[in-house]
Amino acid sequence: MFALTPAVCSRYIRFGLSLLLKVLRQIPEGKICWPTANEFPALASRISAKYPLLQHAFGFADGLNLPVEVSGNSDIENAYYNGWTCQHYCSSVFTFASDGTIIHATLNAPGSWHDAMVAGELYNKLRNHNYFIVADTAFPHTRGDIRNKIKTPIKTGDRLPSNRQELAECLAFSAQVVSARQAAEWGMRAIQGSFGRLRVPLPIGDSTYRLHLLECCIRSHQVRTRLVGVNQIAEVYESNEYESNSQGNNYLHNTNRIARFYNIVL
Repeated sequence: MFALTPAVCSRYIRFGLSLLLKVLRQIPEGKICWPTANEFPALASRISAKYPLLQHAFGFADGLNLPVEVSGNSDIENAYYNGWTCQHYCSSVFTFASDGTIIHATLNAPGSWHDAMVAGELYNKLRNHNYFIVADTAFPHTRGDIRNKIKTPIKTGDRLPSNRQELAECLAFSAQVVSARQAAEWGMRAIQGSFGRLRVPLPIGDSTYRLHLLECCIRSHQVRTRLVGVNQIAEVYESNEYESNSQGNNYLHNTNRIARFYNIVL
């Protein structure tokens, strides 16, 4: 900028970010709220209209790793180093409702933490009602306190029914979970695609600033979803033009777009 040094520009960006965050926290369009008891049926009906086997599913959860700078402090570097990808990240877990809004977010955790650890508060919220979310197998779903609160696809090592009919029903249910879980990827893309700053390594030395930056992004996502209406999850699940799906293997071949890429042997 003309006659404005980078140092001054950086200070004003931080100052402006603090003002933006203050406004986003106050306006109703920027709120991040867990659904009320009266809102669950409407959210679940959008999903069950498209995936009839997923009764009482109201949302989708997934983890997001965002790159951070490498710290000169060995303890901080170790905390943010992800051994699976061999990169430095901060971890977050987002839960999207079927209307495209974020209903729960855990932000700015060290990248060495597993999604199952970051999502601890989400489990507490899921215990209080009879609805469930769709997620990938990284999230524990068989513990007694959260059993049937998180539905995930079948993975290697799972015990499958020996009865052929029950097995077919189990596979059909898993196929719908796989297809429905794609909505979480749409939500992550909406966040990363709209805010290019998240593709550049975030500052490692100032955790508070990094948290405020992330919070501004997700609250801005809420405003965009509610006021602009450009959101892939909302467009898919609010449409009334769904194909009639039958429960069973016919669903897998008729409406699952990725079915041709894998095989199931009964």
